[in-house]
Parts: sequence; structure tokens; C-alpha cells
Amino acid sequence: GYAVYRVQPGDTVWGVARRYGTDARTLYRNNFALGGRPNLRAGELLVIDYADNDRLGSAEVNGYA
Repeated sequence: GYAVYRVQPGDTVWGVARRYGTDARTLYRNNFALGGRPNLRAGELLVIDYADNDRLGSAEVNGYA
């Protein structure tokens, strides 16, 4: 699962990030379609966080295929 937010008129990437306790970089990473643009469009859906991130753990990867 994941947490989403529907953009309201006047919202900014930085304002939404602050409201949800994250940063703009994370919002851009989670919302590739933003393409780094600072202006949001009312009605857009933003992924704030992927809820499963904490449960994924880690994996070791070597350089061989």
C-alpha cells in the first residue's frame, strides 16, 4: 500500500512535503510524472510514501549477472 494526497489549489511541492513530514526530493522520487516541476495542478494525486518501504529490508548484490 501507499499514502496518496490529492492536490488542492495553491499547493506547492514544498508545502505538501512539509505537511506530511517529508521533503521535496522524496515527493519528486515518488512521483516521477512531476518531472521536477515546482507547480502542482489541483486534482493531481501525489504518492507521499510507499507504506511497504520499511518492510522491504535489504539485499546484497554483486556485479555479476
